[in-house]
Amino acid sequence: MKTRSNIQFLKHAIIVNGFWAHKYPVECVAIADRYIATGAHRELTVWEWNTTSRFFHRVQDLQEPPTGSHNQHQEVLVTSLRWTPASPTTSSMLMVSYMYHGIHLFETQTWGRVRTIPLQHQIASTSLSPDGEYLAISNLDKGFDVYEMATEVLHRSFEHDVGEPYPTPVRFIHGGSVIVGGSTIGKVELWHLRLGKMPSLLIPKGAKVLCLADWYSAADEPGAYQFFLATGVMNENTLSYCIIWKTEELGTDRAATPGNIQDDNAPKEDAQVDVQRSSLLSMLMWAAFCACLFAYLAATPVTKTSEE
Repeated sequence: MKTRSNIQFLKHAIIVNGFWAHKYPVECVAIADRYIATGAHRELTVWEWNTTSRFFHRVQDLQEPPTGSHNQHQEVLVTSLRWTPASPTTSSMLMVSYMYHGIHLFETQTWGRVRTIPLQHQIASTSLSPDGEYLAISNLDKGFDVYEMATEVLHRSFEHDVGEPYPTPVRFIHGGSVIVGGSTIGKVELWHLRLGKMPSLLIPKGAKVLCLADWYSAADEPGAYQFFLATGVMNENTLSYCIIWKTEELGTDRAATPGNIQDDNAPKEDAQVDVQRSSLLSMLMWAAFCACLFAYLAATPVTKTSEE
């Protein structure tokens, strides 16, 4: 079946023509080259962008994970999607985590399952290091675990107060040497894989951080390196918002260098977060907007699906 979508930008409106991509809200999206993988509750689908027709085509609905005695009565829930980095000997694969059914990897030729990591605890979110050597997992019990991908051996655990049982995000940053994790108690925690705990980022009014994104500005000139971390904050009784952090040398107003990326300045409890409208931040927010727009497109029926 061929599925189609169209986005039209007008002066005062954005017109979206879409289709039913899933029966449930789209909560996970992963993009790699021309492929987009979407996860919605128990459903998992891969789409391909055709540059000639400028349409998304449904490539494959991937099979659900097998069950065992420990999870056969648990609900199938996709919690994260990641594309593994390609190497000279292996192609990129789609890595899928499920809340109760472990982690599964699919190759991109026939979209068959080629590997299963049978973790038996709850998996709320995952992140792969840039070199693909380490896998960080957010669990709902105690914090974050880092595994070696080659051996599936636990490399290190980082415990913290998880607060309420929400699926908090985890993400590798700084080339895979640091992991950052959200929480429901008004903190963003950071750990260096070798050195351990780093200073926390404090969120105003103890709000929940349930989404993370990062962006680098790579440059060779001294002082030109910049790193931004975006934290999506959920407030149940007021407006939700996004705080953008920028790394600086501790105690100065100078931008951090790649060798000195230890801390950020957290806003005070009732402080207004002042973010300059630089082109770099515009690119970061545009990327977030595109991700949200695709999720809306995939989840909202506007016109009937056309088949060819």
